[in-house]
Amino acid sequence: MTLQPRIWTTKRFEFCASRQLWRTDWSAEQNRRLFGRLASPHGYGSNFTLFVTVSGTVNPDTGMTMNVVDLKQTVNTVLEAFDHRHLNIETPYFTTRPATLEAIADALADAIAPHLPPDIRLERLRLHEDEHRFAEWLRGDIRIGRRTLFSAAHRTASPHVSADENRARFGVCTRTHGHNYVLTTTFGGARHPEFGWLAHPDHLDTLVETVRREFDHCHLNDDLPYFRNQAATTETIVGVLFDRLREEAATLVPDIAVLRAELAELPDFRAATEGEPWRDFIREYTFSAAHRMANPNLSEAENRRLYGKCANPHGHGHSYRVVLTLRAPLDERWGIAADLVETDRAAQAVIEQVAFKRLDADIPFFQTHVATTENLLTYLWNAFAHAFGERLHHIAIWETPNNLFEYGRAPHFQGAEK
Repeated sequence: MTLQPRIWTTKRFEFCASRQLWRTDWSAEQNRRLFGRLASPHGYGSNFTLFVTVSGTVNPDTGMTMNVVDLKQTVNTVLEAFDHRHLNIETPYFTTRPATLEAIADALADAIAPHLPPDIRLERLRLHEDEHRFAEWLRGDIRIGRRTLFSAAHRTASPHVSADENRARFGVCTRTHGHNYVLTTTFGGARHPEFGWLAHPDHLDTLVETVRREFDHCHLNDDLPYFRNQAATTETIVGVLFDRLREEAATLVPDIAVLRAELAELPDFRAATEGEPWRDFIREYTFSAAHRMANPNLSEAENRRLYGKCANPHGHGHSYRVVLTLRAPLDERWGIAADLVETDRAAQAVIEQVAFKRLDADIPFFQTHVATTENLLTYLWNAFAHAFGERLHHIAIWETPNNLFEYGRAPHFQGAEK
């Protein structure tokens, strides 16, 4: 399995704005009846977080797809029309349509795409209005998301094997213990022709809360029927949650499709499903490394112009976060898609190749490739592919909290926002 040429580069931004959901051709009473508090006469505000993702081929001379400094300047120029504005009054896009979260994501995509270089493609926008609600623009398609938390206890043990076999595989997790779970659900559907949303925000909140309450503060094995004949693992729990969301959506929000559910058991471990027999097994690793971004065929002045501070001859470094996604069928006997201990052992062997190294000085690959995160992604992909074969589905590298680089088969946002 070799790395294909297009890599996804994401930059994180923040902006503040006020808005109201209001139709000028309706009476105040009609607006309040549909939009409720969102029709506040003078507007309400949000601290928005925006992730802008572009893709391109890696330039062999620079080691980059698009310089993140250029991407930052491009998006910040666009955000001047949104930041510290009342969107309904000051942003022309919303004079003829309600300023829903979906519409804001649309407007940002329409504004950013024309300013990108010809060889760079806008792939995705992820727009958070708070820690629980987001919209995602994905190649022209709009999705809406919810993030919710619940606490639950469980025992990790398969009813299909003996107690000794369970202890051998799951260790201390066969004891009763608990987690503060984080469930992220992505929904799709047709946009309402008048309001531009996929569903009323309150209806989505009700749907997610209905399912959340069923699982919150209970013992999954003992209190719920879903785990009588299967192990209560992260992979099976997210599958049950996905099914329950679909069942409740059919009644509460029938025009909505549940596209994906992702469940975080720990900050560095989660599982996801899109309703298929497979599961995404997602594990995070961190490592520290130093590097210098410089092309030896360029002068010192040219490297400084191209890479800025990153061309410091003495190097600089990062605490990198690597998000590894394996996709595999669910083993119904054990309730897992991958063995956590075996995965960690193989992944850590790869991470050790780059941890506590200066990439451009200590690793031969980076003596012929500029030590950019794009090229680091290439290096790690090839190493992980050797370790995991066809199960390797996606990898993402957070270079900083604001810079994310991805490659794989998954167009959805794979890195947990932190």
